[in-house]
Amino acid sequence: MTIGISSFGCYLPRGTLSRRAIADAWGQTPEFALGVRAVAWFDEDALTMAVEAGAEALLGTERQAVGAVFVATTSAPFAEKSVADVVAAALDLRGEILTADFGGSTRAFSAALRAACDAVQAGSCRNALVIASDMRQVPPGSPAEPGLGDAAAAFVVGSDGLLAEIEQLVTLSDDFTPVWRLAGDRFLSSDDDKVAQEAYVAAALQVARRTLDAAARDTADLTTIVAYAPDSGAFRTLLRASGMGEKFHTATLHGEVGNSGAANLPLQLCAALEEAQPGDRLLAVNWGGTADGLLLRCTDAVAQVPGAARRGIQTWLDGRAALQYQEYLRHRDLLASPGGLWSLDPFSSLTAARRESRQLLRLHGVRCQACGAVLYPVRPACRACGGDGPFDDFRLARRGVVVTWNRDHVYPGFGSPVANVVVDLEGGGRLLTQLAEGTPAIGMPVELALRRLHAGRNLPHYFWKARAPRGVPAVPAPPATAAEVSS
Repeated sequence: MTIGISSFGCYLPRGTLSRRAIADAWGQTPEFALGVRAVAWFDEDALTMAVEAGAEALLGTERQAVGAVFVATTSAPFAEKSVADVVAAALDLRGEILTADFGGSTRAFSAALRAACDAVQAGSCRNALVIASDMRQVPPGSPAEPGLGDAAAAFVVGSDGLLAEIEQLVTLSDDFTPVWRLAGDRFLSSDDDKVAQEAYVAAALQVARRTLDAAARDTADLTTIVAYAPDSGAFRTLLRASGMGEKFHTATLHGEVGNSGAANLPLQLCAALEEAQPGDRLLAVNWGGTADGLLLRCTDAVAQVPGAARRGIQTWLDGRAALQYQEYLRHRDLLASPGGLWSLDPFSSLTAARRESRQLLRLHGVRCQACGAVLYPVRPACRACGGDGPFDDFRLARRGVVVTWNRDHVYPGFGSPVANVVVDLEGGGRLLTQLAEGTPAIGMPVELALRRLHAGRNLPHYFWKARAPRGVPAVPAPPATAAEVSS
């Protein structure tokens, strides 16, 4: 059985932070002031970005055929709770799905990918969704701050309809520690960057050679090489040491995104696949102390990728918004202030969340069999016809149009005043929620994105917020029927 990648997708947050702004704030030298880094919004984290990337990768994929979700991240919002469980629910995948979290290193994606390949090969599942997402943090003003970035990338691994076949996977284990974070620590720690760079280059070259040898291939057989790198300087050193600079993909994304941790290599792999041609061979090198090599051969189907419905990296890069450094510090709750960003303790009931989980994360309502009205939230009786059922389960669309809105000037959280919008969803149903991005206006097309709502009882709670579409124009919903308006 041939295993490979049948679909992929990525996500970059809307916010950017100029490295010049960071340099000016801390008096750093100009070499740290080139380009921008991707910055997740205040209500985003590794989990919400994983949902965004996963949704892109699932476009055109039969959801019932996905039997596993593996999430790789070093910055999970929970120390003890599965991120993959939440992601699978938010993507509305079937309940019998296998879920697992992978972490501990920036190469967590490689471990998740290998587990997915083994699961498909063994027949445990037909397709596995592998997602890498990271939002790592260092102390403000530290040398590593300008170089980090937030991003996510996802891949569907299977044996049918492959865009790229996996020819070889090789791992070279090592106990070198480039960065670390102890239990309870918020920020990353590191030591000698020069030693780390030397270890990185040596490991990357060695695993690349081993991967090609294991596949009985040579560098002449390669079309493109993508490689994880701690920073742009380390990447340039790798280019010189490899002697194959012309083979490396130019879109390292260090200048536009930054080092996105576990998502760094997957994001570059997405960029390479977007440009690949049938027959191309791609070598991907991952690193996090231990090194991994992945050799892919692109099939004829990869030629259809540029015209696919998914949003490519350039789409996410276009239309981003620049943040001020002080605003970024507020987003990350890095300013010294009483309580902090998520210090409020709003009412939170795990019992209610469990009872209504199908409505909250999966975003399901019901449709009245008598009149066809879509009800959300679910009610014991139809507001349109007054009947008490029966009702059919109904999955709400993730896109729609704003029919009215207001501003809440007393909202007890970051970003007040908050814009609340009422959205008529495509296919039926109406949702009241917050507007996460964009300027509210009646008739405005929006799409829904999972975001952090609050942190009641010291537990992050997630719900769907509206945002202006990025890259893919939303199709205006048809005029609501009287039944849908009353619902």
